[in-house]
Amino acid sequence: MVFIFIIITMFSWISDARGFQRESKNGWVHEHWRMSDGLPMDSLTGVAVDGAGFLWIGTFEGLARFDGRFFRIYDRSRNPILKSNLVKNLISDKDRVVYFNAGDSCYRIRDFTIEVFSCVDFDLKKKEYQGHCRNDVPVYANVKKISCSHKDINGNYWISTIGDGLHRIYRGKINVSDSKLTIRTIAIDKKGYLWAARPRVGICVKSTLEAPCVPVNLECKSDKSLEPIVASVNDEIFGSCGDTLYKLSAGSFVKVISFRGQAINSIYGLRDNLYVSTRGNVFKVNNSQAIQISLLPHKDTIITSMLQVGKKLYAGTWGRGLYEISLETGRATPFAEVTDLYIEFISEYEKYVSVGTKNGIFFLNKGKTIHISSKNGLADNSVFSWIKDHKGYIWSSGNRGIFRYAERDILNFLKGKNQQISVISSFNESDGMESAECTGVGLNTALIYNNNVLFSTVAGIVRIDLNSDLRKAFNPVSIISIAVNGVERKISKSVKLDSPDDRLDIEFVSPFAPWGTDYQIRLRKHHKNIRRSGNNLSLTGFGPGQFRLEISLDYYKKRISDNSVEISIIRKQKVFESIYFRIVVVIIFLTLLSIIVMHFSRTEIKKMGSTEVTFNSPNKNSNNPSGDSVAINECTNSKKQESEIDSVNAGVEDSKPAMEEKYGDRRLNRDQLNEIEKSLNSVLSKLEILTDADLTVRKLARLIHIKQSDLSQFVNVEKHMSFSNYISFLRVELVKKKMREGDVNILEIAMESGFTSKSSFNAQFKKHTGMTPSEWRDKYC
Repeated sequence: MVFIFIIITMFSWISDARGFQRESKNGWVHEHWRMSDGLPMDSLTGVAVDGAGFLWIGTFEGLARFDGRFFRIYDRSRNPILKSNLVKNLISDKDRVVYFNAGDSCYRIRDFTIEVFSCVDFDLKKKEYQGHCRNDVPVYANVKKISCSHKDINGNYWISTIGDGLHRIYRGKINVSDSKLTIRTIAIDKKGYLWAARPRVGICVKSTLEAPCVPVNLECKSDKSLEPIVASVNDEIFGSCGDTLYKLSAGSFVKVISFRGQAINSIYGLRDNLYVSTRGNVFKVNNSQAIQISLLPHKDTIITSMLQVGKKLYAGTWGRGLYEISLETGRATPFAEVTDLYIEFISEYEKYVSVGTKNGIFFLNKGKTIHISSKNGLADNSVFSWIKDHKGYIWSSGNRGIFRYAERDILNFLKGKNQQISVISSFNESDGMESAECTGVGLNTALIYNNNVLFSTVAGIVRIDLNSDLRKAFNPVSIISIAVNGVERKISKSVKLDSPDDRLDIEFVSPFAPWGTDYQIRLRKHHKNIRRSGNNLSLTGFGPGQFRLEISLDYYKKRISDNSVEISIIRKQKVFESIYFRIVVVIIFLTLLSIIVMHFSRTEIKKMGSTEVTFNSPNKNSNNPSGDSVAINECTNSKKQESEIDSVNAGVEDSKPAMEEKYGDRRLNRDQLNEIEKSLNSVLSKLEILTDADLTVRKLARLIHIKQSDLSQFVNVEKHMSFSNYISFLRVELVKKKMREGDVNILEIAMESGFTSKSSFNAQFKKHTGMTPSEWRDKYC
């Protein structure tokens, strides 16, 4: 029974929330969401993907936003600003703004906030909406009643239907409909002209970046496998189409050599050496002759890129990893660490051979292999290019866009000084790119050209001006909602709370990596680090003051990444929490206490006076009518009172010079006390002495070369406490200092500071601060 229960649980876990996945024979995977998965209704009116990567679904019962994990609903019950739940004409733009109609009004959502705007300024029913919804979904997606479909930058087809929910079709192979926009390789000649190779079209040339790409006499239109290649070798432009190598001469390509049916896969040159690869073969070309250098173990291996380092030639393959070829013997040796991978490029970086793959980038040096992937902060595991600009930044391209890194982070990682790199800037469709998908498989997919960095993409050449402001922060986490006690607040960098009972709810997502993302949360002065998979946080119990909340992606489960979203949380201080209020209360209490004490003192004095009068009053029944005995009693009482007053005065005089009587002639003068204080501070500044659990007054006196009695007298006179209390006070101050420095274990630092037990530490800490260690840390740290 237990085994059956486990099987059922695993099956439920696999098929939950995101719908059951089905994969067809042609590679397409189909996922299906309905109301049971979080949609407000199964009848959908539209679907769109914004520039941040969020999926928006219009329905008859409101608008839903999908972040890869959860659906968030926008309807009239949650957003009274909406006049209707029926969402029409749903579209999005590159600025991460979503537009739609509801009722007779137009709405837009910016920064996850709904706003009403004029339909005249933005006519959803005309220019912006026409042609948005299309039905070019794969044949496998046997989905009926399609209302709209949208293809995102990752090749996912999102399909909305009438009555059948939301569908996603992905991981299929499709042909590029407008192939003239796809650029495979680029090169620059000595005149500064830009050459581009376009699959199934040929090679074209641009005199400037703004000029059109003019075709030349080299065309490749007959077969998809005959994709052209263009490369710059020793300031000369070489091109290939199919099995023939060409060289640019007098403005046109002339034939150099034909490889007789073996299609050319890559062209590479270093100084006077020109290398050409075909399936499984590497040739060295000299004039019009081709000399075979090496034959790889698998004859059908496609060699995508090459790099010569000394007497070795590195060859990257498509699906079979990296080979090291000896130029002397021709022997090809595979790299065990980079085997069975799709190699996008090989280049020389610093003292390393860098190898870009679909599984991150590898750096090889003297038999050592270093791997950087998304676990270490790489923005995209698909690395198509790796190029350094003149400002000390590294540029990389991949399936998700173009990314910029600080070279010092890369070098520190390669030297083992850190375990993470940070993305400084990212560029994708939201920044004006027609498509964020770049192209790879070859050396010449990125170039530095006249203070510009150029990248080849599936939608032309992308140019980024290195002299422009590139300080676009890359933050993989976004705050999408903030609520206090269930009431939503406007998203801002600070949140104000009124009461310690206020509950703060924050929802956040990562459009950059929404699938199965983990987060780390740090809230200074309130909580330790929290690691969770969910994308929401609920907190309460804030004390007065200001707190800083940090949320970031948990890339490698060790510490918060450098790129985190931050929010300041401010809890207003109530009147009764103010220190001034407490001072006034204490003063009033002491005043009342002194009044009560004085009142009782006067009452006792009156009682004593009344008793004396009764005692000294003459006896009416006495046989001495002249009252002589009364006079004697009064005299006696007068002497007694004088004796008592003298006794009290003597006691006061005795208590005044208590210290003088205690030490007498042994009392130290001011110069001696100052000298002892100077020596004592010098010795106690050494932590190993103060934290010595066996430290005694005798041991400390020896260290500062004075008598034990003189040290004891100094502590009593100057510090007004015993020696043991004074040492405990200094150790408590040391513990407080360490607690301010960071999130540490209190008992551990107490033991390091010289305390020998938890009970003695807690007692001394409360004695000197008036509160427990935990209370003190929560208040001041």
